Amino acid sequence: MIDWSECPIVQRNPEYVSGAAALRADPRMTVDHLVQCADDGMPPEEISEAYRVPVATIRLLLDYAAKHRAAAADPRAVHTEVERLAPAHRSADFNPNQPL
Repeated sequence: MIDWSECPIVQRNPEYVSGAAALRADPRMTVDHLVQCADDGMPPEEISEAYRVPVATIRLLLDYAAKHRAAAADPRAVHTEVERLAPAHRSADFNPNQPL
C-alpha cells in the first residue's frame, strides 16, 4: 500500500470515496485506481484521456508511486529506482507489467 500523505496533489476526505486517497482537483477520483490502471498496462496518455485527468498529473502519481514502492522494497534504493523509472513513464512504450 502506498502512503499518499506527502503527495501534494492527493487528499483524504471522509466526505468523498469513504476517505480513500483521491485527487485534490477531483476528490471522487481515487489515486489507487489510476495507479492500478498503469499497473494493468494503460499508458499515462490513455489514462489521462479515459479519466479526464491531465497527463502531467498521471505521471506525477506514477513517479510518486514508484518512489514509495521502491522505498518499501529497499529504503536505500528510492532515488535510484525513481530516476530509473521516471523516464519510462514518459514513454509511449512503457509497460508497468514488465519486470524491473
